[in-house]
Amino acid sequence: MKNEKHALNGIKVVEWSLAITGPWVGKCLGDHGAEVIKIESTVNQDVTRLSVPYAGGIAHPDRSATFLRFNTSKRSITLNLKTDEGKAILEELIAWADVFFNNQRPGAMKRLGLSYERIRKINPSIIAMDISNYGQTGPYSEAGGWGNMTMAMGGHTFLTRDRDMVPTAPGWLATADVIGPMNALVAVLAALDYRRRTGNGMYLDVSQLEALVHFLGVGLLDYSANGRVQQPIGNHDPEYAPHGAYPCRGDDQWCAIAVTSENEWQNLCRCMGDPLWAKEARFGNMASRKIHEDELDRRIGEWTRSFEKRELMEWLQSKGIPAGAVQNIADVLEEDPQVKAHDLYPRIEHPVMGECYHGGWPFLLSKTPTRMSTCPCLGADNDYVLNDILGVGDERFVELMTEGILE
Repeated sequence: MKNEKHALNGIKVVEWSLAITGPWVGKCLGDHGAEVIKIESTVNQDVTRLSVPYAGGIAHPDRSATFLRFNTSKRSITLNLKTDEGKAILEELIAWADVFFNNQRPGAMKRLGLSYERIRKINPSIIAMDISNYGQTGPYSEAGGWGNMTMAMGGHTFLTRDRDMVPTAPGWLATADVIGPMNALVAVLAALDYRRRTGNGMYLDVSQLEALVHFLGVGLLDYSANGRVQQPIGNHDPEYAPHGAYPCRGDDQWCAIAVTSENEWQNLCRCMGDPLWAKEARFGNMASRKIHEDELDRRIGEWTRSFEKRELMEWLQSKGIPAGAVQNIADVLEEDPQVKAHDLYPRIEHPVMGECYHGGWPFLLSKTPTRMSTCPCLGADNDYVLNDILGVGDERFVELMTEGILE
C-alpha cells in the first residue's frame, strides 16, 4: 500500500472531530492517500461509535456501522485532553501535521488553549480548520447542535415535505452532513494548493448553514426577483407534469417518472396504449396538465401498478422517457447493476465486524486510485502514533498508559 501512488500521498492530517461532518472530511482525505490521525477518547467517545446499527446487534464501540461508514482509512489514538500531557501530545501532532481540523463546539479549541494563534505558533505552515453549524462569528456562532437543526435553519426542512404536511427531514442523514463536508474538503484542497505555491498555511472557517443556504437554488432567485417564497411541492415540479413517483406491483414499490416535453408525453401515451383519457383537452399540453395534475397522477398510477418497478423504468427509458425505480437500501446494494459495476460499496474485512460494506467513491481517478481501508478500532494505533510518529519510546509509552493519558 505504501508504494502505491495516491492523490494525497504524503499529506499528514490530524482530526479531532465526531459525528459525521468532520469525520467525513477525514475519510475523504484518508481514502485518497493522506495519513489521517483521529484523536479520540475512551471516556467521551465519538457519538457514532455509540450509534446503531451495531454489527450482529451487539452494542460495542468497534461494531458501529455508522462509525465505519465515515471513518475509513484512518488511525485512532485515544488522548485525555483534560491533562497537560494529553494536550502536549496533541500539540506535537499539530507540529507534525499539514492539516489540523475539528468540529467541536465553537470555543472548545480556545478553552483547550489551542486558538489559531497558538496553533500557528506551533506550526506556521499548517492549515487549520474549524467546522461548525453556524461558523465562528455571528449571533449564533456559539450554539451547538446537529445537522437536522442546521437543515431547518437553512430552509431545507420547510421544502423537503409533501404539500400540507408538517416540515420533514429527508431521512436518516441530514443534508447538512453531506453538503458541509464537501465544502470543507474543497476548502482544504484549495488551501493545500495555495500552500504548495506559497509555503503559507491558513485558517479555514466552514459553516454548515452557509453551505446549505447556497443549495436553496432557484427559490433564492425567485424571492430576490419576484418576492415569492418558494413553497413545498413534494415530488411535483414547478413546470413539468407528469412529474412524480408512481406505484408499481408489490408492496411499497414505486417508479419515478419525469416528463419534460410534449414529445416525451406522446411517448408515454404510446407506452400506456394511447388511452382515451390522455386525449382529453385537460391533458393536451403541459400547462393544462399542471392544472389537473392530481387527476393526471391518479390515472398514470392506475396504469403503473401492473408493472415491476425496474421493468417499467427500463422500458420507459428505452422509449426516451426519464424514469427511475425508487430503490431501498437492499435494492441499491444487492440489485442495482450500475452500483455493482462500479463497486461503489466494496466489502472489506474489519477486525471485529468481519467483512462488511464500505462506502466507495462516485468518481474514479485513473492514475491515483483510492486506497480505502476499514475504520480503526478505538485506540488501535496508540503505539504507532506515539512511537513511530512522535518517538516517545517504549518506557514513556507505558507511563502514558498507566498515568491515564491514553484514555
